[in-house]
Amino acid sequence: MTKIACDPSSEGIFKRISDIRTLEEKYGGNIDIRFASVTYGTSRRVIYDNMAIDGRRLAIAGDLAYVSTIYFQKSVIERMRDNYDRHFETYKPC
Repeated sequence: MTKIACDPSSEGIFKRISDIRTLEEKYGGNIDIRFASVTYGTSRRVIYDNMAIDGRRLAIAGDLAYVSTIYFQKSVIERMRDNYDRHFETYKPC
């Protein structure tokens, strides 16, 4: 199951939710989308089975730039996934 948390105050949120809903229709119950109760507008996390990516947005004169850290240590990946899952349960369904 893919879990996606959306920031309801972010720019373009309705377009993004529309795009995600299209994926949800295509892939059935494999995607769970929720509104995050806490804003993480400058952070992006992607967690796979064998790596996790923690990206931070940089404010550079209007340009969109990220600096990211890629983790391969199993213990770090599991901790990031556990933290995300624990918080995800508190988010409101879209």
